[in-house]
Amino acid sequence: MSMTTTQRTIVLSDFLEARRALPFAWGSHDCCMMAEAWIEAIDGRPVTGQRGRYGDAAGALRITREIFGETSRPDLFGVERWMQETGLEEVPARLAQRGDVVSLLAPIDGEAEPLVALGICVGAEAAAAGSAGLRFVRMPAWRRAWRVGSGRAAV
Repeated sequence: MSMTTTQRTIVLSDFLEARRALPFAWGSHDCCMMAEAWIEAIDGRPVTGQRGRYGDAAGALRITREIFGETSRPDLFGVERWMQETGLEEVPARLAQRGDVVSLLAPIDGEAEPLVALGICVGAEAAAAGSAGLRFVRMPAWRRAWRVGSGRAAV
């Protein structure tokens, strides 16, 4: 789907507004499912087909290990590997544009140290699924980024 910068900004704003107060839920509104819904909204293609296949952290870890094998901290849930599989063009995190998906280090409920999660770039912050709705994570915590809606997949 080709759209102007203005159209993309409106679509992103509507997408995030619909999720502003939506609490984190494994398998339906976690970081990967939010990124997948955004990629599908812009690129018009499903990414993983994992929506609804798990309902807790243990289930997410089980599916991650089925797909990728063992993972390790801080990318315990394999989100960066998952993004590499999308075929989206990877760009340096500092060059992420509004609407790009970024990986970031974030505190996760019940975990002693931050883990890698996904968010959507909205400028100098990324919107990510949080326990009480969207949370915003500043750029210094970003690790990697993938261009969404560029019309090009990585080769």
